[in-house]
Amino acid sequence: MINFLTLAAVSFSSSLWASGNSLVLLSEVFPPAHQQLFRNLRDQRMNPSYEFDVGRTPEEALKEGMGGACNTHARTAALTLMKNGVPAEDLRIVSAVNNSSLDALCLGNKGKAAHATRDGLAGHVFLLLRSAENWYLVNTTTVSKTPPAQKFGPMGLEYVAFMSPTNLDAQIKAGPVRIPNAVTRSLPPSVFGTMTIFSSVRPDRYPLHDFSGRRRLVASGTLSSDVCRYSGSGK
Repeated sequence: MINFLTLAAVSFSSSLWASGNSLVLLSEVFPPAHQQLFRNLRDQRMNPSYEFDVGRTPEEALKEGMGGACNTHARTAALTLMKNGVPAEDLRIVSAVNNSSLDALCLGNKGKAAHATRDGLAGHVFLLLRSAENWYLVNTTTVSKTPPAQKFGPMGLEYVAFMSPTNLDAQIKAGPVRIPNAVTRSLPPSVFGTMTIFSSVRPDRYPLHDFSGRRRLVASGTLSSDVCRYSGSGK
């Protein structure tokens, strides 16, 4: 038997993507995916390890119903959009680190293991997407149709107009690129300070890695070097 509700949802999503409005599409298709992502974590504490968030594919996280933190949110949002017709070329997973952590790694600890820093290289992961020919940076931990998303307009998304991936890649190579404050309003300031972007990757090319790999990515943008490109403070 044909599930007409499912068929209608697919048709609705397709019409949204046909208009190129992936922001509206995200606001419609990500909330159900988010519920799927955390269906087995009811009354359980999420595994706090970095590898739990990064070491699994978004497909695995959805299948297990055991979500992670911001990295899982961003990659699952990207996967959901791709399943609804948005090409991977129109999406990027953008990772940022607190400037205090970046300075601790590249100045205070002179490249030593991130476990020695006070906050363990705290930061956040965002989704960069093309919508109606413009690019937007989206905080995917602010899930549409759930608190506190209602504060961020009719779509319930926390986002800001941003640069294209080509321009972003060039800027990252040239020097520190800051995360705009307009897309971090829902984040607790006691945990998240001023952040610097260290990586922008297509979701279908995202490198699975452990916490040591994160340290190398933060420092140099690669998984093979600990040489710091720059510090958060610009020193």
